[in-house]
Amino acid sequence: MTQAATVSTEDREIIIKRSFHATIPQLWRAWSDPALIGKWFGPDGFTTDTSRMEFREGGVWEFLMTGPDGRVWPNFVRYEVIEENARIVYSQAGAPDEVAFRTEVRFERLAEGQCSMTLRMMFKSAEDRDRVIREVGAIEGGIGTVSRLGRLCADSGPAPVCVALPSDREIIIARDFDASRELVWRAMTEPALLERWMFLPPGWRMSECAEDVRPGGRFQWAWVDSAGAPVMAMGGEYREVAHPERIVRTERFEFGCQPQAGEQLVTMTLEERPAGRTALRLLIEFPSREARDGMLASGMDEGMSAGYGKLDGLLASAGV
Repeated sequence: MTQAATVSTEDREIIIKRSFHATIPQLWRAWSDPALIGKWFGPDGFTTDTSRMEFREGGVWEFLMTGPDGRVWPNFVRYEVIEENARIVYSQAGAPDEVAFRTEVRFERLAEGQCSMTLRMMFKSAEDRDRVIREVGAIEGGIGTVSRLGRLCADSGPAPVCVALPSDREIIIARDFDASRELVWRAMTEPALLERWMFLPPGWRMSECAEDVRPGGRFQWAWVDSAGAPVMAMGGEYREVAHPERIVRTERFEFGCQPQAGEQLVTMTLEERPAGRTALRLLIEFPSREARDGMLASGMDEGMSAGYGKLDGLLASAGV
């Protein structure tokens, strides 16, 4: 897709990206096999029953999606583009009063046995996009759907973060942890625990970790390389603190000795899930699309995935 096309549609798109410890052919089969797609397609708690599936350009897929409350959602998909192991484009519609949209699915090989998948949902207007986010929970539904796909493909190893782009100035980071909300909260707010997992690339160490977790309080983190030279710092002010479920704070980065222009607003929520699990959601609001795109280009998702992998080990230890 050309840059011009991306710019012209960004205000009416939802983008969700996740990496997998799986191969592209594994993901492709999950999309193309009628016996498999019903096992993962749809948000957590939903079931998908296919009545017809013609996985070819011009073919159709008709299915009923049933929610946890018993409501049934009829869906009609028409496949527009199918490029094996590379790309799927389809249009999707439901009942007459529901929003229709077009989805592009792209697959990319990352390393041996690893790949990424990007869903780009395109709506007729920004109002349509905002409506499905507000009324249907499209972001959370998409995150749950790709997570179910990972489980179907026997996704192993540290769980990657799921990145969603609900607007041209926002990023949502989603990650689940196999630990109680109280433990995750402590690991996110206590300096002695933060220092043990907070996004430490090889050769880096945390040289400063100061926390005052209260409305109006501030935090300051800093990292140095193996030679002791400053590589990154991060600080800001807490706006809201509701233990153990929600934090709102500002963030400003400094790379080397160069401060970032502007700051972002971050809302962290922790939600209890069944079996003692906790769902983390970070909503990051940037001052501009350029600032958001710069953060995406920095490899933030890889760094956060690695850090959260360390946090998994910390949460499983007796030291928390």
